[in-house]
Amino acid sequence: LGPHTGTSYQQVARTHGSQFQVAVVVKVVLDSGNRCQKANIAMLAVGEQPLLAEQASKLLAGQPLNDQNIDAAAHLVATKEIDPGTDIHATEQYRRHVAEVLVRRALKEALADAMQRGG
Repeated sequence: LGPHTGTSYQQVARTHGSQFQVAVVVKVVLDSGNRCQKANIAMLAVGEQPLLAEQASKLLAGQPLNDQNIDAAAHLVATKEIDPGTDIHATEQYRRHVAEVLVRRALKEALADAMQRGG
């Protein structure tokens, strides 16, 4: 990874080592003013296949990664970008809630990682 770049992987599973119920992978790149140059948010187990949260990424582009913008992006992912089903592992509502929490955590952790790398 280059300078001003940070990553995070977050997941929730019922037990350690079991299949995850929701997982999130985030990569952020900051510009010289510590604004979000690019954010990639990949979601797993929240639809038929893995997906990139493109609307949330566009929302963050050019913006500071402050609590307000991170919360807005996480909410957008949970309410508009994913289509989780209900199965024996988790309900749709649970997966939406967990997705929002994990996206928020992952963005904050990736931001901290990017700042350590010269952001």
